[in-house]
Amino acid sequence: MAKASYYTFTASFITLGVALLAYLWYTIGQRRGAGRYGTFFTVNGALLLTTSLGLRWFASGHAPYSNQFEFSLSFAWGIIASYLYLEHRFRLRSLGFIAVTIAFGLLAYASTLPSRIDPLISALQNNAMLTTHVAMAIISYGTFACGFAAGVLYLINRNGTVSFLPAPEVLDEIGHKAVMIGFPAQAMLLILGALWANVA
Repeated sequence: MAKASYYTFTASFITLGVALLAYLWYTIGQRRGAGRYGTFFTVNGALLLTTSLGLRWFASGHAPYSNQFEFSLSFAWGIIASYLYLEHRFRLRSLGFIAVTIAFGLLAYASTLPSRIDPLISALQNNAMLTTHVAMAIISYGTFACGFAAGVLYLINRNGTVSFLPAPEVLDEIGHKAVMIGFPAQAMLLILGALWANVA
């Protein structure tokens, strides 16, 4: 099961690499077809990453958040899920290059880490608290990463002169919505962390 999880992680890494190239072609070359390919490969990369995390969860008996390898995968998943939601909500793919680059970088980092499944250390053996605390981290960091992507594009196109990027007003709305989701999740993350530290 652990090997199957690693194989699907590797497949996701490769798939998101292809998505990254497609989004780059879409952004620079203004090729609409490349954008569709970017979305296709991003969706499939997300499905593969979901499978990898699910297999790891099944094999270990706890949520896959217990070490840096697992959290890197989960963080990348949060970014991809947040991006795909925003792409669907706002019907634009321009954020894809930056968001997928961050997720791809996290997976590249994860590939340098030990992938073995270890038992939870005593401080992490509150499974419900671990799952909830880190889930809040994934939501907040994932949406903040997409807000960062919108902010970068806003700075590039703040005067609305770059025709192939979304209007500044759209980018501002995306960044605002990302923060509106991420900030409460981050607050809950800190509250749960304090409670967990108190009972650990």
